[in-house]
Amino acid sequence: MRTRSARHSNGANLLFLDGHAGWQTTVARRNLDLAAP
Repeated sequence: MRTRSARHSNGANLLFLDGHAGWQTTVARRNLDLAAP
């Protein structure tokens, strides 16, 4: 039961990190668009 709980927690952390990375990519792309001549 403890293993199942840890696995679920790790899955949630991976989803959170993936979403955060996507947000950073979106911001970086927007900054590049604004900096383009």
